[in-house]
Amino acid sequence: MALSDLRTLVDEFTRDEAARLQPAARDRALELAVRQYGKDRPRTLVADLPGGSALLDLPASWTEAESRALAVECPVGLVPPALLTADLFAIVPTPAGPKLRLALTPGADEAVRLVYTAPHRLDAVEDTIPPGDREAVAAYAAALLQDQLAAAASGSGDSTIIADSVNHGGKAAEFAARARALRQRYQELLGIDPKRTRGASATSQHRSPTLSALGRMFPRRRA
Repeated sequence: MALSDLRTLVDEFTRDEAARLQPAARDRALELAVRQYGKDRPRTLVADLPGGSALLDLPASWTEAESRALAVECPVGLVPPALLTADLFAIVPTPAGPKLRLALTPGADEAVRLVYTAPHRLDAVEDTIPPGDREAVAAYAAALLQDQLAAAASGSGDSTIIADSVNHGGKAAEFAARARALRQRYQELLGIDPKRTRGASATSQHRSPTLSALGRMFPRRRA
């Protein structure tokens, strides 16, 4: 199984200290690593939503507070694609949950194509992590475990870490160095620039559409 393979990879990254790490710590680290990977490499999905209304139900795989709309095509099938600008659609809250609000009402026989992000999944049934990125995810999980080992060695341990009876000097620094090396490996495998700043990354993010400009729409004619 894919999950067992990743567990094995994490164990291999922490082989020297695997006996001190309980399965709960490893599984929790893997879960956090998958979430971080999802931020750095979002999972992109496409769904065709039935028309007939300007307020459309989102696909079942949409995850509130984590998914975001990347593009909306309406109508579907034009060349070039009829992509709506960001001021012509928005994800809005409703009593029934979030929905897609359009600045136009598509016909009942027209589909609306939504491109969106969704969290990655890793469990005994589902695995959405590409094979080429599995090593990176395992390295990040191992880095988190090394952080926990460093904390345990410095005297502020985790309940899922089996502590040594004697902590040798410099052990915490050694674990911390391993954690840094594993995070660097994660970044290198994914091609992430470690020098990127929070502000720079924020300016490059897709801006979510708002309701302030909804209502302006210039109809496109079918070819």
